[in-house]
Amino acid sequence: MLGLTSYQEALRALGRLAEPASTLSIVEHAESGWLELITPRGTRQVDAAELEDLVVANVAQRGEGRLAGEVSDLLRSVGQALDQLRALDVCLVLSSERLNIRFADEHARSHELTYAGEELEALRRAAIARRNGQPLRRILILHDLHC
Repeated sequence: MLGLTSYQEALRALGRLAEPASTLSIVEHAESGWLELITPRGTRQVDAAELEDLVVANVAQRGEGRLAGEVSDLLRSVGQALDQLRALDVCLVLSSERLNIRFADEHARSHELTYAGEELEALRRAAIARRNGQPLRRILILHDLHC
C-alpha cells in the first residue's frame, strides 16, 4: 500500500487511526501516491510518507502494550489476506453490516471480496481470537464477479 510492503501493517495503523468509528472507507490512489481515509468524523488524505510514519508509530504503540481495537484487528486480518493475494489499488468499505473490498491483482484484473452477515461475524471473531492469542483459522471468502 503506497510503497509499503504490507497491507497488514498499513490497514492496522489506519484502523487504529479511525477508531472508535466502526464505519469507514479506505481508497488507495497508488498512482497519485496517496489514499483517502473516510470516517464519520471526516475525510483525511494520507500520502506515502505519512502512512509510513503511522505504521512506525503503530508498531511503537504495540510495544508499549497499547492494545488495538476491533476495527484495527479486523483490518489487520484483511490486510494479511490482501498481502497474500498481492493486491493493488485497494478500495475498502466497512460498515456494521458488510465489508467490501475491491482490488486489482498483479495482472490488472479486478476482484471483489465481500463479507456480510455470518461471514463478517466470523471474520470479527477470528480477529478477536488472534488478539487473544488463540489459534487461528483462515477465513477467506472470494466472490469473483469478473470471471
